[in-house]
Amino acid sequence: MIYSDLDPDHINALPDTAFHRNVELMVISASPKVKTHIVSPPTIYGIADHALVQKGISNPISIQIPTLIRASIDRGQAGVVGKGLNMWPQVHTSDRAW
Repeated sequence: MIYSDLDPDHINALPDTAFHRNVELMVISASPKVKTHIVSPPTIYGIADHALVQKGISNPISIQIPTLIRASIDRGQAGVVGKGLNMWPQVHTSDRAW
């Protein structure tokens, strides 16, 4: 299944038990008068070196890849979801959209 941030009906139909959905539902319910947009998070990897990191405001290291590596080491193998055909978007910390 490919999810698109441009398809709000698909995102809104996710079950309450879906990964990260508890956070999305908290944001949505925080204020019914505020229009919210849910953006499905990608895997972010690399060591960031932008202005917020340099000022000590932002964490320079993503926790996603190290967490996946630790889980794989603990289990003695990498994890696979279903047939392993799923797509997971990835963004490097130095990637720029501009």
